[in-house]
Amino acid sequence: MVIRGLAFSLAHLPPGTPLASIDAGAVVAQFGSMFIFALALAAPVLIVVFLVDIAMAVMARTMPQVNVFIVSLPLKILVGLLMLIVSVRFMGPLMERIFENLFTYWQQLVS
Repeated sequence: MVIRGLAFSLAHLPPGTPLASIDAGAVVAQFGSMFIFALALAAPVLIVVFLVDIAMAVMARTMPQVNVFIVSLPLKILVGLLMLIVSVRFMGPLMERIFENLFTYWQQLVS
């Protein structure tokens, strides 16, 4: 996909071509869609880490003698990585959709 994208960009916008002909609306639409796709990829990890933070807050209020900062940092890293490992299995269709839309947006951008 990277080589295909590089070939596409070099074919439609050769080096030295002025970028004044690029539609600003298409660029903004591509940035918006990439932000939504990035949020969809990161959402499972963000939600689980947020739930760990809530659990740590409850634990800090019920057991004040435990240093929550020392316990929570490795726990959040471990839980985040485990959730990333679990969610990678289900990201295939989303990644396919991202790459399909990527070339569509590039076509709109250079035409």
